[in-house]
Amino acid sequence: MLKPAAMAALTAGVLLGLAGIAHGAGAVVDIEVSPSYTTMPVNGIQDFTVIGRDAQGNPVPLTSPQADGTGGTITLSQDPYAFHTTVSYEAGQQTGDFYFEIWDSSLSGPPGSVGAFWGSVDITVMQSVPSQLGRIEISPSATAMPLGATQEYAVTAWDQLGDPFSDFDSVEWLAGPGVGLMAPDAPQCDVTATEPGEHTLTCTVTSKNTTLVDTVPLTVCQPELSDIVVSPSDVTLEIDEQQVFTVTGKDQNGNPYGNFSATWSATGGTITSQGMYTAGTRPGRYQVIARAAGRSLVGTSEVSIPGVSCADPAVTITSQDVTCDPAADSVTYDPTNWPSDVPWSGAKGFAINATGQDGDYEYSITFRCPVEPESSTLFKLYMLMDWTPPVKLMDWTPYPYSVTGKNTIQLMLEVAAGELNASFVLIPEPAPNESDAMPETP
Repeated sequence: MLKPAAMAALTAGVLLGLAGIAHGAGAVVDIEVSPSYTTMPVNGIQDFTVIGRDAQGNPVPLTSPQADGTGGTITLSQDPYAFHTTVSYEAGQQTGDFYFEIWDSSLSGPPGSVGAFWGSVDITVMQSVPSQLGRIEISPSATAMPLGATQEYAVTAWDQLGDPFSDFDSVEWLAGPGVGLMAPDAPQCDVTATEPGEHTLTCTVTSKNTTLVDTVPLTVCQPELSDIVVSPSDVTLEIDEQQVFTVTGKDQNGNPYGNFSATWSATGGTITSQGMYTAGTRPGRYQVIARAAGRSLVGTSEVSIPGVSCADPAVTITSQDVTCDPAADSVTYDPTNWPSDVPWSGAKGFAINATGQDGDYEYSITFRCPVEPESSTLFKLYMLMDWTPPVKLMDWTPYPYSVTGKNTIQLMLEVAAGELNASFVLIPEPAPNESDAMPETP
């Protein structure tokens, strides 16, 4: 069993191990194992922490550790991020006194050979023993953290039979420069990334005569721009109306990222290098686009310019109007021409007057409010007698159309004898059935 002074030296060595390696410790001349003696139940499992020491007592990783022993199965594990080796000893069915020995084959022959040095442990296997610290593990096992982020780590312990164990004498966390620790003497520790690079987080747990160490790698990442967002994301503007757009960035973890520049472009209007958008004269659904300079990241915003438009140059629209809310837009519908089960308060109407060559043409109508949801199955389009209040329906025959955007529909209309004069209304469900009475004939 380790004496108190030896135990203190081992604990100090565990805590200072990474610093010793960083400052160029010498060759291994001694090997320490903790605990140096233990009692175990049959079939129990116990982990041991193995640390090499140079002539000045600095901890040094073992290069080629080998172990041999009696009474059980020995498993070696060596964390590439740590300065220690872990030996896991699984007792067999036989009770009695056993041992294992560990040495570095790159520096020494096996125990008993000329000039050899090694560490050893005495083990007593009994049918049953009091619960004691057998194994520890840090979670999460590996983490990539953005600079400035905080992550909670926890150490979990088990006894020789694999049952949870919490009877600790002490818990010590160590990470070195570039990583901040809160509550470094508790089973849970908040770790803050303060410097980019590869780091190692170490936890040392002591209970009675047993000291165990576990380590995990920690990568602190420099924040990188991974997404850009344009605000506002959706806006409705009248012709020639202006709107300032802004762009913000997010890093790979969704945190704000501010050190970048972006270029602006837009459809349906013009935009300055400072994000000032001026709506054009053609109604429709358009986009404002921001591109992160030197990157392939793009953010967009939708712009609706209410009104009626036709892309064919053979048509000239002489006047047009759109409504979204009958009450707000001062549109009056004749209730004698409107069945009681139709929710006319949600109606959206439009009127168009145009001239051009005779023929069928496609028109786009953009409203100030969404045509929600974007499916023609929940709205029906009907032709109006005219656009003079009180507005009346022509009949209950639905007119075909398609939804092409959040605020926009398209339909085909005919220019006859060089003119088009038409008005329509979109009625939300429930739409009237064919059994409903036809509107009054004016």
